[in-house]
Amino acid sequence: MKINVIRGTHQFGGNAVKVTSDSGSAIVLDFGAEFAVNGGRAIVAEGITAGKPGVLGVLISHSHKDHAGLIHTILPGVPVYMDRIAGRIYRTYSEVTGRPEAAAAGKMKALPPLCGKIEFGDITVTPFLSDHGTYRSEMFLAEADGKRLLYTGDFRLHGLLRSELLSGLGSLRGTVDLLITEATCAGRGDEYSTYVPSERTLEKSVLEFLGKSPVILFCSIINIDRIAGLSGLVKDKGGRVFVSWAEKRVIDEAVKDDAPPAAFYQNLSIPETYDSSLFADIGKGDLIFTSSFEDFRILSGMIPSAELVFTEWPGNLAHMNSAFREDPRFHVMHVSGHAHPAELREFAEFLLPRAVLPVHTSSPEKCAELLEGFRVLPLQDGEDFSL
Repeated sequence: MKINVIRGTHQFGGNAVKVTSDSGSAIVLDFGAEFAVNGGRAIVAEGITAGKPGVLGVLISHSHKDHAGLIHTILPGVPVYMDRIAGRIYRTYSEVTGRPEAAAAGKMKALPPLCGKIEFGDITVTPFLSDHGTYRSEMFLAEADGKRLLYTGDFRLHGLLRSELLSGLGSLRGTVDLLITEATCAGRGDEYSTYVPSERTLEKSVLEFLGKSPVILFCSIINIDRIAGLSGLVKDKGGRVFVSWAEKRVIDEAVKDDAPPAAFYQNLSIPETYDSSLFADIGKGDLIFTSSFEDFRILSGMIPSAELVFTEWPGNLAHMNSAFREDPRFHVMHVSGHAHPAELREFAEFLLPRAVLPVHTSSPEKCAELLEGFRVLPLQDGEDFSL
């Protein structure tokens, strides 16, 4: 089995990893758009975006544009796969946000259910549940030529699905030849002292605010785990939950046709679409979600009694003016979607892989320090590695 990280060994986002069996069967894991800070470059790759189709499929781990945002550039003869409901969510998200991959997202093929197998020539892939805040983030186990690799996509161990993630992977302990892991936070150091440590901590803080006032909470349109978890807690205390039309469209994709497997996803039927007629009636215990900077600003003015909770990456605060950020009601409560440095170590010790390849990181050398005692591969983009 041969591994080639097309992009991602020395940067955040824009992931694409090619896996090729000894007989020549090939797949690609993720095909993401690069962040603007890195140049926003497309991927030109023979057999994937150029020439004749040369891979049997592209598998997308979750519905974030830095992992799925270039699917519209893939050759028509190369099928793209994603979890069935996650694919619908990504299509809808792309439509409401005007992203160029919306049409391609609507043509994706469905991956099998969790722990089901799918064959690509002599490569067998098994999806496993992950936790990144999006429904449903997945890890991929790829097997060929008597070798096993586990690709994590993006993950964390401080979210709502920690126990499900670890229990699902328990049978793989000590059997993985190569762990291809995201290492976003390996080099972020002191930045983590400003983060909320877990989703449960965030929920507790939001409930404390709701005990005294309404709350306007800013989070990603596709952070359905957070919306579902908080919605259930608010309902239990007699409060109401509101979302915009855009969030409602995405949420509807998560609950139609069949019920998601995790019990707390049942709370997704709670949110109502907000409009101006509701604001006079908004009170203590009511929670409003928004993913729009403009709506966040407007709502804060229309509901002066509300606490304002910003849960996204603090770097996005540049979109807001300083006066708004200095409002005493304004609270930055970011829970990372990525494994904290200590969690990278914990995950490696849980899985016990024979080698580790860090991706989605600007600091692979820091990952090597964190994982002292493990064989950490110092690969470059485009470099082949044979298991």
